[in-house]
Amino acid sequence: MVSVSRCVACLVPAAAAEGVTAASESHGQFAVAWCGHAAILARRGVILLLAPARSVDLMTRMTTRELAHAVRAALANCKPAGAAGVAIPPVALGCGNFGGVGSAPEFFGGGLSDDQARELMDAAWELGITHFDTADAYGGGRSERSIGRWIASRGVVPRLTTKTFNPMTAGADRGLRPERIVRQLESSLERLGVAQVDLYLAHDFDPDVPLADTMAAFEDAIAAGLIRAYGVSNFTSGQLLSALTAGTPAAIQNSFSLLARQDASDLLEMCQQHNVAYLAFS
Repeated sequence: MVSVSRCVACLVPAAAAEGVTAASESHGQFAVAWCGHAAILARRGVILLLAPARSVDLMTRMTTRELAHAVRAALANCKPAGAAGVAIPPVALGCGNFGGVGSAPEFFGGGLSDDQARELMDAAWELGITHFDTADAYGGGRSERSIGRWIASRGVVPRLTTKTFNPMTAGADRGLRPERIVRQLESSLERLGVAQVDLYLAHDFDPDVPLADTMAAFEDAIAAGLIRAYGVSNFTSGQLLSALTAGTPAAIQNSFSLLARQDASDLLEMCQQHNVAYLAFS
């Protein structure tokens, strides 16, 4: 069976949830609400939305202690990704709104402040979410810096996924040239304050660079101990097949939800056939 993980990308002030029809109750330091098979966990005024998944099904009709234990147990149920065998938890904290809105230069400096991001990471960690997903261009580097400061202040290191492709500033270079990958990975590790990341992704397909060159640069990074595994993001099934011919990507991260189901037709089956973890964001 293909390993499927999900990034928690819906992070909004609790007040924004007013009017949501759901069964809800308080569980000590956090509140839980169920909307069908989806669960909403609210902590310190911030909502973490867990989309439909097996881990959510475990959280129905439980006492406070049972619920807390089930959440942590489900989130700790890691699965090995690809031939590299890197453990991928079923849910990750999406950090694309730390200091910006994704990789769009016009929104750099927006999104969540450092204090808000720190509070969110604290809440996620307490819930058992130990996989943080970011990218070098999220907030123009602000997302990685925020995570790095959190790591330094808390003395813990989550599993880390980061990515490269998009420009760091308006008009800066982009793409997957090997020399750029080397430069961007080095800067990502510096901002995060770590010597290695668990998963390094090509954030988009680059038609101007042979995939063999990109995959070779990723393999060199593994050999140097800078990353544990690599993969791709926003790739079509044809592009993933080409990447599998050129290298050994362990994972693919694409948009997948009730509204975006294009990968269900062929890409998920391809992932199962080639032992590639599928990481969904929405």
